Amino acid sequence: MRARLVLVLLAHHLHRRICNNRQRQRSIHRLPAAVALLIQPYVLFHCVFLFLLGESCMQMWDLMQASSWLDAENFPRWPYSRRSNDPSERGLFVVFLRWMAIATPIVTLLTGMVTLVHLWCHHVNYERKFDKGLHWYPSHSHDLAMQVVAMPLIYGVFSLDCVIQTLLLMTGQASFGDKEQEHGLGLGRTPSSEFLKTLDLMRHLTEERCSTNLELADLCEAWALYNFGRLCLMRIRRQIRQEVPLLRSALARLDDVEKLLIFRDPEHFLFRPLEVTTGIGVKIFVYTCAVKSLFALTVTFVADSFHIKLCEKAPWLCHLQRSMDGAAFVTSTIAILSLIAIEHGFHQILELEGFAPLLKFLGVKVLVTVTFLQSLVISFVQQRDLLKSDEANLCNVTWTK
Repeated sequence: MRARLVLVLLAHHLHRRICNNRQRQRSIHRLPAAVALLIQPYVLFHCVFLFLLGESCMQMWDLMQASSWLDAENFPRWPYSRRSNDPSERGLFVVFLRWMAIATPIVTLLTGMVTLVHLWCHHVNYERKFDKGLHWYPSHSHDLAMQVVAMPLIYGVFSLDCVIQTLLLMTGQASFGDKEQEHGLGLGRTPSSEFLKTLDLMRHLTEERCSTNLELADLCEAWALYNFGRLCLMRIRRQIRQEVPLLRSALARLDDVEKLLIFRDPEHFLFRPLEVTTGIGVKIFVYTCAVKSLFALTVTFVADSFHIKLCEKAPWLCHLQRSMDGAAFVTSTIAILSLIAIEHGFHQILELEGFAPLLKFLGVKVLVTVTFLQSLVISFVQQRDLLKSDEANLCNVTWTK
């Protein structure tokens, strides 16, 4: 699932670059209306994404059926905790955690429905003052808005895959057949050292896969935040360009016009420096998340392909991972503060034409903040032995929903 999602995201980005061209859109719009609509990047992208979401929901359904709706009494006696190899320890679900896991596919489907409604509002078939006849060709501002709107669904599918991977491990269905379970644990039998070693490797692979999923989801979140900043600045730029002719006509009546450099060209002397300084914080956040994601993909690839735990072979990599997490948290704070300054400083301009920046901004800001804070909270709880490792992982990915 993870590899396919990455390929879908890359293919969508390339598809957008190809189709966001007037000449190509004219050729596309000569086709039948249904075909022209289907070829559009966001329509095709979400058709593929909804297919992957449906596939994940079916996998979740099969998993729940096999475990009697995640009933702990039907779970195998797996030694979940890293701190204990007691075979009698079941690692029981916390009740609320069980129901959160069951609700995860439902919440993801609802998220997909809401996302499609918002995308349709931006991609609606309407006549514009320019590009007449290109009904399904979104303007640049609508294109940015749709990239922001698509983020919850993308994050939801990544998180759902994490829930499935964790439950497969906890229910004993992760690459373990019935025969292996019988020889490994049996009824009242002590698991062999080889089985415990295999189980520990499976747990490590599951943790790495979930970590990679969340890293890629964070990268999509950072990209959405970046596009939201661009969207706000674009709206401000349009307002400045509308007011500049009026300002220049008023300045033409003054005597010392040559001395008024700033007012003669406010876009150059005021807006562009603001755009650059705001973009620096958000871009650094995106670059940091990109490096983190690449690092996580590398670690997971080595673990999946060669069954090597890089953190055990090179402990400094674990310290590097923690440093990256800290850097991502700091850069996300800087990016959010930059956009707070834009939202508060230009609130009246952004409110024009029903842009409603506050709700959009709070949606992006809350998601980014919660994503980074919940990992710290759950790590703190796990260190206090209030949750076992698998339960903590499941708690993290279900709360992400």
